[in-house]
Amino acid sequence: MPGILEERLSSKGKTEKNTYHSSGPSPKESSRTSISQGTSEDISNIRRKAEDQGTKKVRAAMKRNVDGSEKNTYKREDLDSEALSQEDAEFISDLESIMSEEAIQDDQKRERLWRKIGIIVMSLLCVYMTMLIYGAATTEYRYNTAGEIEPVVLTVEDIQAKNEFSSMLAMYLQTRELYETILTLDYRMASGVEDSMGIAPEYEAALDTVSTLAVQVDASNISSRYNQIKSMLLTWIQTHCAAYCQFMSAAITQNDNNAAAEAIAARQVVNDYFQTITMNIVTLGDDIGLFDLTEIKEWSPDNYIQTTYEGLEAN
Repeated sequence: MPGILEERLSSKGKTEKNTYHSSGPSPKESSRTSISQGTSEDISNIRRKAEDQGTKKVRAAMKRNVDGSEKNTYKREDLDSEALSQEDAEFISDLESIMSEEAIQDDQKRERLWRKIGIIVMSLLCVYMTMLIYGAATTEYRYNTAGEIEPVVLTVEDIQAKNEFSSMLAMYLQTRELYETILTLDYRMASGVEDSMGIAPEYEAALDTVSTLAVQVDASNISSRYNQIKSMLLTWIQTHCAAYCQFMSAAITQNDNNAAAEAIAARQVVNDYFQTITMNIVTLGDDIGLFDLTEIKEWSPDNYIQTTYEGLEAN
């Protein structure tokens, strides 16, 4: 620390000397020049002079300030004015000014450091609170055997199984939407309110939906454990559902009794096969235990017509 102060004082002295060189020396300048040329030898002379005259306060005060171990404790009145020359007094004054500036800079650095620490702590708290809120919002709950609500604790394997079954369930629900469209057409035909020739083109339009859905299901990337369900869905869509729509359209537009008989038989196959798929979906979902499949279990063609068009409650 003393070496740094001495270098700063020496540098300061050289700067002042260069500044006033062109204008000629003055009494004040001469005094400053003698101070500016202060080196370690000048400081040693001041200390030696103070010791020779018994003023150890000067040495102690300068040591406290230079080492930085005790700041703001050195007072000018502690000096013996007779023990110091005017140049030495000005040198000490400059030393006090430098130490004061360093103290201010230290305080500013300390303040900036604490400000940065505060910002980091607040940022971490914000991230932590965000994670807590997100966790509370996405956590699933269920009733235990005692009838109390408890959070569902998931492992990595549980999350993977849930995601895979969700993909399979989404394909099943898309297929069921197609079935509901066909059930709606059948209900309109059976009610006799509309002209059957106006409904026949809608059976043909359903075939377009059949083709699109078959491509989507066939191209889907799901877990190998659901390959059997995927195959059953494709068979139901491409074979049974497509055949039923074709038979119904031919029976209506061509007034073909054979096509009508084939349509009746195909309709029973469509219903039975879809119910088999539904039972398999429910079984797989119950094995995972992370899904509420109540709506899937309660759905049936008759319940759909009753709740959608007849205003009745599901059985």
